[in-house]
Amino acid sequence: MSKIKGFENRASTGNISSNNEYLEGTAIVFDSVSEVLAMKIKDETVLFREQISKNALENCPLDRVICCADHDESIFLGIAPKTLELNVTDRGLDYKCLLPPSKKQLIEERVNRKEYEGNSFRFAVTEGGDSWEKMPDGTYLRTINQIGYIAHVGPVFNPAYTQTDLQLAQRSFEVCINIEISQDDDKQPEGEGMDGEGMQDDSMSQKKELIRLRQRKAKAMC
Repeated sequence: MSKIKGFENRASTGNISSNNEYLEGTAIVFDSVSEVLAMKIKDETVLFREQISKNALENCPLDRVICCADHDESIFLGIAPKTLELNVTDRGLDYKCLLPPSKKQLIEERVNRKEYEGNSFRFAVTEGGDSWEKMPDGTYLRTINQIGYIAHVGPVFNPAYTQTDLQLAQRSFEVCINIEISQDDDKQPEGEGMDGEGMQDDSMSQKKELIRLRQRKAKAMC
């Protein structure tokens, strides 16, 4: 079984509706690039977007997932597969929850008053289950390729990403940057190196200085 990282919360702008019996919504939307997000690493601000691969749920167990409001288990609404139905489609992960009698009026009122602004889900990525790509505009794109566990789905008042939610993204980003720098450092420019007297030519010195500066920047971000 693959190791999983700690939990992250993410929001979805998918639909949400209630008919006083069921609460329905889309918790995850596949291949949808998020708005620009920001994470702080030391004194550096890193901008990135995020998307979830269409195959990210292939090996993810969906039993015992809880439906609750605002990730608050005291507002427990249902549990899969008994009172919560989860359906993976080409578009994403839909949920349909049979509301408990004691919560029907509360949820119905909040949905009708549009107080819930979206859906959210709490998940854990498997170790090595995400990848990073630097984009032409200088930001990064994080692709989540494998989700190992989903704890919660449900409606939320404020579906914004928070700094706490991004801690796991920060860690995987740091690993990616360190690997990228190490690979660059290992590369030997072709046709360049030591001259006949054992001295480096100017071009080689410039390239090594560039690598050194990139390493300093990467270390400052960790």
